[in-house]
Amino acid sequence: MGAVGPRAEIAASVATQRLLLAILDAADPVEGTTDGASVIDLVSRDATRPLSVAARAAAVGLSTRELGVLVRAATGLTVNDFVIEVRIARAQSLLAETALDVGQIAAQVGYDDAAYFSRIFHRRAGAAPSAFRRQQSRGQIDENHPSRAESIPENPMI
Repeated sequence: MGAVGPRAEIAASVATQRLLLAILDAADPVEGTTDGASVIDLVSRDATRPLSVAARAAAVGLSTRELGVLVRAATGLTVNDFVIEVRIARAQSLLAETALDVGQIAAQVGYDDAAYFSRIFHRRAGAAPSAFRRQQSRGQIDENHPSRAESIPENPMI
């Protein structure tokens, strides 16, 4: 059985972000796009916009069914699940790299309701946004100050 705890959760989060980036890099270009963008790139780019699957499909010139088939083939996810994963990955980056509050991050990644965003984030990332930020901060301390890392006890309650 794999490792459990804050470090394992962060590692899983990083692995998810790397997987999403690999999927975006490997996706086929859409015919008719002038910049060679792929369907996955286009859906990802608009992930923070409050669009239905039908509106997302129309934006890339596909039927809802065609978009669903392409996204599932490239990612293994439904369109909505892919959009949520992109939003969560962006939120993780913002939590790790900025001091924005959770409500501001929720709005930037496409959620009007910070409480709803926090529930979705917790379900997908395995920790509440504030706990994720603390874990990221502790991880940066550990990496930047190895001597301090040894003196910082693991908190199994996180």
